[in-house]
Formats: sequence, C-alpha cells, structure tokens
Amino acid sequence: MILWSKNIAAPWKIIRMNILPDYRLELTFVDGSHGIVDLSDMPFVGVFEPMAVPDYFAQATLENGVVTWPCGVDIAPDALHEKVNDMSVM
Repeated sequence: MILWSKNIAAPWKIIRMNILPDYRLELTFVDGSHGIVDLSDMPFVGVFEPMAVPDYFAQATLENGVVTWPCGVDIAPDALHEKVNDMSVM
C-alpha cells in the first residue's frame, strides 16, 4: 500500500514551462509527464480576457508549480496535467 506523504509533490506540479506561439505551453511535470498544451480554444472571457492578447499570454510565469499571469489569473495545474496525459494516450 502506498500512503500519501507531505514529502511527495503533487504529480501535477509543473517544474518547467516554455511559452510557444499560438497560445500553446510546453510543460514538464514533477512526475515526468511532458507535452504541449494548446489553449487556443480556451474562452478568453471574464478574468481570462487579458490573455486573449498574444503578448499578454506570453507573460505567463511559473509560481510554485502553477502557470500564472501578471493579473493573478492561473490555470489549474491538475487540469493541464490531465490534458498532457490524455494526449499521450492518443
């Protein structure tokens, strides 16, 4: 039996990010998962509206394993992890 430990990082923690053209992010997660996530179909409305501008989207940074923009908006890393792992099954 495997028990969760506070010493083990969540598998969806992002450890490396490259911002690519066309609203794409190349991500590497602490569990070794790696892939490119295409966010071009994301509805950039409400708090996400500033991200519709390519130059603003490109200002994404990694903060504690989470993709974050200057306005404080982030994208749930577990959702990005799931997207990357779903792509690897295809």
